[in-house]
Amino acid sequence: MKKIEKLAMEIGLSYEYIEEKVEETIEIAKEKKLDFKNPVLVGYDLNGPLTSTRDASLFPRPTVQRAMSYLIGENVSKAILSGWDMRSLRYFRDRRLGITELALIGEMGAVYEDSGQIFEIDPISKRIHYEMKRRIYEKAAEEGLKIAIQGNVSTRVACVYFEADEEDRGNLRNHFLVTDTHVTTGDIFNALRKKGNFRYNGEKIEFEITTENIKEIDYVLSKVFTLQSVRLEKVGQKIALWRDNKDNREFSLEDMIEFSKSAVPKGWKVDPNPDYCVDLVFEGDGVKLNKEKTANVFARKKFKSNEYIITNVGDKKADILMGENTLNFPQYGTEARRYCKKNGIPHVPVLHGGDYSLIIAELLQRLYGQ
Repeated sequence: MKKIEKLAMEIGLSYEYIEEKVEETIEIAKEKKLDFKNPVLVGYDLNGPLTSTRDASLFPRPTVQRAMSYLIGENVSKAILSGWDMRSLRYFRDRRLGITELALIGEMGAVYEDSGQIFEIDPISKRIHYEMKRRIYEKAAEEGLKIAIQGNVSTRVACVYFEADEEDRGNLRNHFLVTDTHVTTGDIFNALRKKGNFRYNGEKIEFEITTENIKEIDYVLSKVFTLQSVRLEKVGQKIALWRDNKDNREFSLEDMIEFSKSAVPKGWKVDPNPDYCVDLVFEGDGVKLNKEKTANVFARKKFKSNEYIITNVGDKKADILMGENTLNFPQYGTEARRYCKKNGIPHVPVLHGGDYSLIIAELLQRLYGQ
């Protein structure tokens, strides 16, 4: 029994299912005049195809690692195309998957890693970035919300969690940066580099709402104590914050979307997620950053050619690739699949990153006998 057939059975699929999906892929490739003898960049969204969409622990789905390991060859490269920050992506790749050759395209395509070095695509003014953050902090304080900040490298992209610590919400307490930690409000105060601008009374940290103070508190919450939740409140013209792991369960995803639309300045695209976070992408200067654009930058550099194919698996509209050199594998029952069907985009629906990997591996094996 071939290893692809064996693993398909372990996933709970028949080998015939894989073969049928290969044939679907070949038909679409013919329609688009794609030649699989060209190099292939095999892309993976993280949440959905590789992990649960509602769990920040970043544990891969069973058998995903093995299925991905079958994708080998000089003309094949694999990459995660994700909104997650690079620190989280590196941890998932190196510690969870153990597939160190996996390339990383993160933060909605704002950054990518090549040979251990991180490159930022189309950075924006820090003034624009921190004005958005100021609005988030101040509005959250007015509404008494709890937030956690992702540790993004880029200025063009940010990610904020709201009331997202508990297991059936964002489950941030299970994120690798947060689990088994005991960060206190005092720890946050001690990490501030400009303590003179902040007052700590043993319970809460208070500060004036200036750009300088927002930059400082955001640095600590995003880079030092990444994803550690703090509750905010407005105290006169100041903000007070303190550590809090207990969610306000009355705060819904709909509330999060409405809050984001009212708080975020014009020019920022708001992209909500089911794990109680919003991705924020600046498009006010006309730049339409996306993962596909950066995947092409990476692929041209990786393959030293303009002739290549990019495939991708994902669960959201943002995971759908639009270029002539692309093939889409949306997950069944997701926004990504609905978007493809509604807009007539040729696609091969799949369950997750496991069967997707086996489909591409089987196709390449037919061509190259790998």
